[in-house]
Amino acid sequence: MKKLSKAKGFTNILYPGERKNKTYKKNLNKDISIPPKILKEMEKLNA
Repeated sequence: MKKLSKAKGFTNILYPGERKNKTYKKNLNKDISIPPKILKEMEKLNA
């Protein structure tokens, strides 16, 4: 499927969910901090 010719203006062919998975993997390595107030609210919801 990936080796098929691409439509004009496109450089690659993506499977459903491929872009989301790529973004997810990229974001795993980022240090994302959550403000303490929001973190406490999330903990309350999870209780």
